[in-house]
Amino acid sequence: TRTVLWTSHSFLAMTGYAAGEVLGNSPKMLQGENTDARVVNRIRQHLNRAQPVQADVLNYRKGGEPYNCRVAID
Repeated sequence: TRTVLWTSHSFLAMTGYAAGEVLGNSPKMLQGENTDARVVNRIRQHLNRAQPVQADVLNYRKGGEPYNCRVAID
């Protein structure tokens, strides 16, 4: 299971979470009913193979409002 180890002030402002609510938790906490499981699985597969990945995923703010997030992991 992957956990959030670091976050920026911009991420906290964008999502509405406090650092203590995010750090140590899985990024899955940002997913919701319309998050595309295929996109999440593709990201997971690349991470498991230690390969870079770029994807657009629908995440949710603390209050439940959806937002598009571009993930770029090298």
